[in-house]
Amino acid sequence: MARPHILFIMTQDIPWQKGTYGTGRQDVESKILSIDEAGTDATTVVRYPAGWLRDEAEHNTAHEEFLVLDGAITINGMTYDKHCYGFFPKGYTRESAYSARGAVLLTMFCPSSEHLAQVAA
Repeated sequence: MARPHILFIMTQDIPWQKGTYGTGRQDVESKILSIDEAGTDATTVVRYPAGWLRDEAEHNTAHEEFLVLDGAITINGMTYDKHCYGFFPKGYTRESAYSARGAVLLTMFCPSSEHLAQVAA
């Protein structure tokens, strides 16, 4: 689905909320920047606190794409530092994830594979 055209967002004016878009990761904070008309695909800023740890397996219910804006996060043993990009497809299993010093990620969630087909077309 399409999202409304937005030219500029003052992210500092958007309040932090508990958890990520949807119902996941209630131990982090996020800001919703954009949601499509169907309320499924979202662009967010996610803030992981210093010492954050997830040592239980977690299965993605959506495609998750991110750019690390600050700090670092380690997912399944791979560390993503500032300006690193990551993509995990729907169904991907995170065996473990942590952020020793905290991290801020620009994160896009897309539960529909139709979105990827539209982008590729």
